[in-house]
Amino acid sequence: MNFNNKVIWITGASSGIGKALVASLAKQNCQLIISSRRLTDLETVKNAQPNPENIACVPFDLADYNNMLPIVESAIGRFGTIDILINNGGIS
Repeated sequence: MNFNNKVIWITGASSGIGKALVASLAKQNCQLIISSRRLTDLETVKNAQPNPENIACVPFDLADYNNMLPIVESAIGRFGTIDILINNGGIS
């Protein structure tokens, strides 16, 4: 699939499948928004990628559903849109 010029938001991006998705998608011509509960872990994942300037960290807890609107607005504000959401957060 071609992710050229897409903005992709990945939840659960600090470890496991989410971290692997970040590593794979960061090699393509797209912008990533990565989320998990731990900002320091997100920044570690971001800085390990070839183009960290194309990655924005938006930390939050998926269980905090009452505050989703400002979180979504913050994510959209990073690159102006969201084309794809990979809702990977949780325990697998």
